[in-house]
Amino acid sequence: MVRDKLAEFEHEQWLSWVSYLFKYDFEGILEQLQARNIEGALQSFNALMGRLKPYVTPYNQLPESMKERYRKYADRILKIISSSTQANPTDASPKKD
Repeated sequence: MVRDKLAEFEHEQWLSWVSYLFKYDFEGILEQLQARNIEGALQSFNALMGRLKPYVTPYNQLPESMKERYRKYADRILKIISSSTQANPTDASPKKD
């Protein structure tokens, strides 16, 4: 359960980062449209949409192979948490003010 929640969170982080990067592709498409290069703009747009599709899909609709990639990142997070709490068990407890 925690593993899948972390995997979904990893997907959301990735989506946020990818969305930021693809903003620059849209700027290039707009430049082509302004130059009246309609065919080039359409080709760039189609290529961009093809690259974006796996990343804009909600986690629960991703194919299992893609979910497994995110689960591997979740496993890394769980390993870090586990090793840090074993090394310093007092650090894992909430601090009281």
